[in-house]
Amino acid sequence: MTSRTTPGRILYSSEQIAARVRELADAIHQSTEHVATKADPVILLGLMNGALVFLSDLLRAMPATAHMEVHCQNLSSYKGTSSTGTIRGLESLPDIFAGRHVIIVDDILDTGFTLHNMRDRLLNVGARQVDVCVLLDKKVPRTYDIAPQWVGFEIPNLFVIGYGLDLDGAFRSLPDIRVIEEN
Repeated sequence: MTSRTTPGRILYSSEQIAARVRELADAIHQSTEHVATKADPVILLGLMNGALVFLSDLLRAMPATAHMEVHCQNLSSYKGTSSTGTIRGLESLPDIFAGRHVIIVDDILDTGFTLHNMRDRLLNVGARQVDVCVLLDKKVPRTYDIAPQWVGFEIPNLFVIGYGLDLDGAFRSLPDIRVIEEN
């Protein structure tokens, strides 16, 4: 039998994350409750696969009366610990976003490349308004100017895993956000 150790050190515990997600859900609901209706709900657009856990918890933390619709878009731009400089999956965006208020939900903002391109694509297909909610805002020089309306936590330039964040597909199921120290 092999021993299994959890990699990295805890940056944010599952309890800290849960509390912050509840605060974000409240803030989003307060910001959108006057414009969202049953006939025209706000769309939460989760960028997969990283935002899966965050999006699920954010949605569950919303009041039952919130008028929200959920869509997911599978995008990929990372290999290992760095961006590839290309986004796979952006070309297949459906046209259901025309005339709608969309909130992009993503796990982490670093260079801004993915969020900038997704926001532009949504505006190009006719979205009425595009806002951004990120779990983590990594404080690094931005390639693209992105200012999220809602941020869970600001972090320094660290590579993190857990709570949906991965390293080549591994460690998404960890309940905490952990820092991987590179050798």
